[in-house]
Amino acid sequence: MQKWEYTYDCLQVGSDDVLAHLNQMGSQGWELVSATTHLSSGIVNYTFFFKRPKA
Repeated sequence: MQKWEYTYDCLQVGSDDVLAHLNQMGSQGWELVSATTHLSSGIVNYTFFFKRPKA
């Protein structure tokens, strides 16, 4: 049975390196499975959830 490991990252909306960060995570074998937005102190943030097969 396949086992998975999970992680998440929080980034501010409008951050120039959001796509670069997502591509970097993908190159490390992480698959984006969900993304949410939330408001914190008047700033909109993304939370990205990733998974990859456990080695």
